[in-house]
Amino acid sequence: MKNKFLAGIVTTVMVLTLTACGGSKSAFKDGEYKSTTKGHNGDLTVTVQVTDGKIKDIQVGDHKETDGIFDGVKDNLIPEIIKKQSTEGIDTITGATVSSKAVLTAVNDALSQAK
Repeated sequence: MKNKFLAGIVTTVMVLTLTACGGSKSAFKDGEYKSTTKGHNGDLTVTVQVTDGKIKDIQVGDHKETDGIFDGVKDNLIPEIIKKQSTEGIDTITGATVSSKAVLTAVNDALSQAK
């Protein structure tokens, strides 16, 4: 009798947990979202591609950032955002702090359009 009661409680808790977490609900609406913000040397445009409710790609379009310095942002920061599916907790790239913050700001703005 105790085992059935305990199994019932465990099942109820699991169902409530999945429901509270949203189950398989997508985080973002599918589409392509653009945002432009101020970088270190001028405006910087980011395009975020959302597919199946997830960030699939982030492209930096027009920008005036220094290429060698900005490479760290493109090669490290952007893949980390895609991996985490968020900008939360992502550190800026040393030596490219302003550019990193600009990309994070633009991505956040684009994702706000996708909610």
